[in-house]
Amino acid sequence: MKKLVFILLLVFIAMQSASFAALENKKVEIGIPYLEMSAISFLHQDANKQVTSFTGVNWSLGITHRMYFEPVKVNEINMSWEIGTWALIIPYIGAGGDYVWDNAWYAGIGLFYIFPYPRVGVFL
Repeated sequence: MKKLVFILLLVFIAMQSASFAALENKKVEIGIPYLEMSAISFLHQDANKQVTSFTGVNWSLGITHRMYFEPVKVNEINMSWEIGTWALIIPYIGAGGDYVWDNAWYAGIGLFYIFPYPRVGVFL
């Protein structure tokens, strides 16, 4: 438990020191280990260069595809659903919401089936 609190503290300190940037130029999403299912993912954007989803590898050595209900907006909660695999062969489905700061960091809560888990990462 102390490790988790320490990691969360470090993540929030890093979020405060990150440079401010718009999401239009972002191409990759990176999740923080133990705090996010996805490890590294490629962003999908609509015609207006707004992030709508991402697909990539997750920390359990599977695949994750997260689709936002609307294009991602900064300084707002963005609801999403996701599908993927765990350990490459076990399918999963989930949902959740992420708050995205204007420095491209996000934090939120997701559901892995019915089990909640934290989500923290950054768009690069």
